[in-house]
Amino acid sequence: MFDIKQLSDVISATAIDGAEQQHNLEQVAGALGESVATIKNMAFRQKALLGVDAAEVRGRVEQVAEIVGVPYEKARRMCVIQPMLLTEPKRNAEALEYGLRIICHDLAAPKEEIVDLIIANPSILHGRQMRLSVADMAHLAMLREPKSRIVD
Repeated sequence: MFDIKQLSDVISATAIDGAEQQHNLEQVAGALGESVATIKNMAFRQKALLGVDAAEVRGRVEQVAEIVGVPYEKARRMCVIQPMLLTEPKRNAEALEYGLRIICHDLAAPKEEIVDLIIANPSILHGRQMRLSVADMAHLAMLREPKSRIVD
């Protein structure tokens, strides 16, 4: 039997469409400090990631960190959860920052706490769009204070 990590490694060991793409995946994996399997999964969801070189990746993560107002490591982890932050960092990071500002205001919570909740619960940021919805806000509220039902 395989566990998830082993299965992911087996899948990532299969060849990509070309040697150049495989090399690019390995470079991006090194730049983000993640496994090739993780980067391959990210590239599956966001094909434009294959066109970004390792030096650009670091710069884009720094740009996301600056716009969102979080440390580099948290920005890196958010970029791994949501590859759109790497393909269009300015627009998507601004959308994320705006959503975080609204959520922090509505939940009366510090940004650091909300960012930590998002990183600990990747499904919140894992969607296809960068907009944080009302459902995301309810999810964060429940994670933050798991007292009762959402409607209370």
